[in-house]
Amino acid sequence: MKFARDTLTVFGGDFMVGLTALSLNIVLTRSLGVTRFGLFAIAASVLLVASNIADFGMGTSLVRYVSLYRQQDGDLTRNLMAVAFRLMLMASLLVALGILIAAGPVASFLSNDKALAGLLRIVALGVFGTAATAAILSVLQAQEYFKRYALINLVTAAAKFVLIIFLLIQGLLTLTSVVFVYALVPILTLIFGLVVFRQSIPRFFSGLQVPRQVIANYLHFGKWVIISFLAVSVMTRVDIFMLAIFENSRTVGLYAAALQLSMVVYTLIGSLVRVILPKVSKLTKKEEYQAFIKKALKFAVIGCLLLSPLLLFSKQIILIVYGQEYAGSVGLFQLLFFTFLLIPTFQPVTMVIYALGKPFIMTMTHVAQFAVSIVSNLILIPIYGGYGAAVTLLVINVLGTGFLLGYIFYTVNRSDEIIVKEELEFNV
Repeated sequence: MKFARDTLTVFGGDFMVGLTALSLNIVLTRSLGVTRFGLFAIAASVLLVASNIADFGMGTSLVRYVSLYRQQDGDLTRNLMAVAFRLMLMASLLVALGILIAAGPVASFLSNDKALAGLLRIVALGVFGTAATAAILSVLQAQEYFKRYALINLVTAAAKFVLIIFLLIQGLLTLTSVVFVYALVPILTLIFGLVVFRQSIPRFFSGLQVPRQVIANYLHFGKWVIISFLAVSVMTRVDIFMLAIFENSRTVGLYAAALQLSMVVYTLIGSLVRVILPKVSKLTKKEEYQAFIKKALKFAVIGCLLLSPLLLFSKQIILIVYGQEYAGSVGLFQLLFFTFLLIPTFQPVTMVIYALGKPFIMTMTHVAQFAVSIVSNLILIPIYGGYGAAVTLLVINVLGTGFLLGYIFYTVNRSDEIIVKEELEFNV
């Protein structure tokens, strides 16, 4: 019953966030035009990738440890949360400073448009706010405070929506003002989270009494997640970056518009993953894993069947949402929507990898996907443009998800014993 409530809370929150993001996407694509929307997509991609890198996998590791051991040793897990929170804030600041310093060279590498450098300097502010807010979200997720988690996401989405609409009404909506809003709002959300949920968030200088071995084990588990996060963080937007390098801002704009619309499904599936990860982290026995996998696969198949008819109306959806200027996004949307329909629906099952204490398997998969993505995009984008990027995204996700599912089925079914020992250590 609690699981159902948590799922509805996060899913409902993410649905509203997704609806708001879609509304903003429509406003921006129509107001900025294809070329300027392409530049915005590049800046937003840098913000997303950099803020994900700033996590260094510590958020996922924290959820894993706190979920499994909170009932056994409350003081230890509270102190561990404090240490992890402090580390995540420091990492957020360092990565943001790195973006600020490297804005010029990065902009020159990605695009010939001189305006991009200034946009990336603004983005640096958003990187700190986004990554630091993500640290708060990790702490709330680890404690299964899903209502508070959903509220922070809703506040972020609502603030962006209100400010963008205000700029639009006042005639002040420009590329620079939009990027500034996307950089400022995470800072405001960070302040909101620290003030409103201060009782749920560790104090910066608390939690110093944590045994070194506990921190070492936490980071030992996290090292694989860190590498995985680095690979995934870049891989999620390597298509945008490589299109910017080999093509032009207009091509990026058409691709980014299709990508944003197709990722609505991914956002909704992500809400389920955030609820499931703390739950699946508590699994220890073969029967528990098998029951979870069976249920997750059933929902995955149902989800695919319910949403797949939307592919038949791709052209109508693009023209209604974005207008005739984005007619070139129709074919891209079909490929990308199929990718984000087929792959994320199985993501809850792949979370079992972390529960098995085998994060290095996920890491090696992501590293391999990243390598294939680079090579494939280098070959296909110069020839097929955005379609080359879309095909690459589909291929790497099919191969990666297929391998992970095969490994999980093999590992869970080969043993009749408890899979993960209930002690604070992992054998890799």
